[in-house]
Amino acid sequence: MLLSFSLCSAKSHHQWVKLGEHNVKEDYKTLYLLELFVPQNIHTINDIKKGNQDMLFKITWLPPSTTEEEVKTHFQNLIATQFTDPEDLKFNQIIIDRLLAKLSEAKRHDVWIFEYSPDAGTTVFIKDKQSHKIIGSKANGALHKAWLLSSPLVTAKLLNRLLKAN
Repeated sequence: MLLSFSLCSAKSHHQWVKLGEHNVKEDYKTLYLLELFVPQNIHTINDIKKGNQDMLFKITWLPPSTTEEEVKTHFQNLIATQFTDPEDLKFNQIIIDRLLAKLSEAKRHDVWIFEYSPDAGTTVFIKDKQSHKIIGSKANGALHKAWLLSSPLVTAKLLNRLLKAN
């Protein structure tokens, strides 16, 4: 079932369509529910996979508490593993460190929104407040790839839902 809703952020006023969700786990612990949304009537399968269009990633934290250190370690590893060239990672580490500095402890049911745009970067909203903007195509793309291409969000079932949504 596709879900449609409006999210008024600082940048966009899209009508968003939910395409899928996935529980993100680290070791034995389920950290958060990750949901993928795209603008209604403005999406293609290839553009989503390649990161060529706006997307919204909504995470809802599930454990009673995730410390600031655990949150930062998770995001550092999530993003860093997407860089195959150590020089690219080194060059982008400043951008990653700026994001990590804005991340805080997460409590159960806290909602964080990552509004991805291939042109404008990723705007991060923590508890409905704009927290940070990731600018830099490699760092921006790394977060997109980490969530989209290495998780079950992109499955045959999801792509069939996308085709029905068009």
